[in-house]
Amino acid sequence: MRTHLIVALVLAGSAAAAPPVYEFDPLVGPEHDGLDFYPYVLTNSGRVVADAGFATWDGHAWREGPEPPGDLVRPIYWYGANESFAYGGVNGRAAVWSPFAIEFHDFGAPEDDWSYAAWNERGDRLLSRDSSGALYRVEDGELVFVGYHDWRRGPSQARMNEDGVVLYNDGRGRLAMPNGITITIPEPSEAEPYSRSGFIDLNESGMVVGNATFLDGYDDWGEPIGLREQAFRWSIGGHQILPELDPIAREARATAVNDSGWVVGESSDGYNPDYPWLEEPVYTGVLWVGDEVYDLNDLVTLPDGYHIRMARDINDDGDILVMYGEGNNAYTLYGTAVLRLVPAPGAAPVLALGLATVRRRREVSR
Repeated sequence: MRTHLIVALVLAGSAAAAPPVYEFDPLVGPEHDGLDFYPYVLTNSGRVVADAGFATWDGHAWREGPEPPGDLVRPIYWYGANESFAYGGVNGRAAVWSPFAIEFHDFGAPEDDWSYAAWNERGDRLLSRDSSGALYRVEDGELVFVGYHDWRRGPSQARMNEDGVVLYNDGRGRLAMPNGITITIPEPSEAEPYSRSGFIDLNESGMVVGNATFLDGYDDWGEPIGLREQAFRWSIGGHQILPELDPIAREARATAVNDSGWVVGESSDGYNPDYPWLEEPVYTGVLWVGDEVYDLNDLVTLPDGYHIRMARDINDDGDILVMYGEGNNAYTLYGTAVLRLVPAPGAAPVLALGLATVRRRREVSR
């Protein structure tokens, strides 16, 4: 049964009895002739959407969508996807796209940069006026104002779950309910000298994940001390800072959460951004389950020399969309793969953590 109420969750969840095991399913190798290929979405049916000639993976092969009509004067952005189509904006016009056609929906002048920020399976639509950050629900053909989204505090577009609850950043994080009630999400820690949060994704139970930047104070010259970025999750019950792979790591970022509360993202290896000239950080794709953090490279057998750099999305089956490459530095050409969860023999599905799962489309993080 669907509900429009945000329910309190036990933030720690239930740690898996044993680390999950995955199979490596490469979709595009890192040697793809320099193609600018960046994956965003993994749906529950296994469909992947990426920036590369309007590419989608239909479970068997990559399909390239049609070119937009007319001269391309502004970038094409696909902000998300449901099981039927991708949605976003083309040339300042809100648009939906399947592998066979692009369809435009006009709500105002293209110079206002209109786009669809979200479109869920039951047909709720969230429209963005990108020139101002204004968000609108589309109800019976009319625009109902929701709020202003600040893309500098999180993803470039807001999020909406299957119940129509909208997550957006307006200097603070907010949840806008379909009944007009708005909930303000507090910062993860009011005790820190400095805190700035970006709220990234939400699931059907109202759990929110995001990233916060903290510092320990300032030195005598006014320079920040102990600057670090940490991933967190939140529900009505409060915040939990998600653990990092390395105790001295200074960067950990969440990118997505599924309906069982599993969170994916990336973590660095202890590189200190206070001294960027010392070395480049090594980033690693990670999975958070309850209080545990897992290096995705330890959960799957990879071809020799490959490294999983980042997890982009996770669906409700626990499958994870990742970027991987040879070595790990800022100049590595990355491929795209799906890590497919292997059920434990004779065990209940590992995703059954006491939360009722609801099939939903996955949003993207840009």
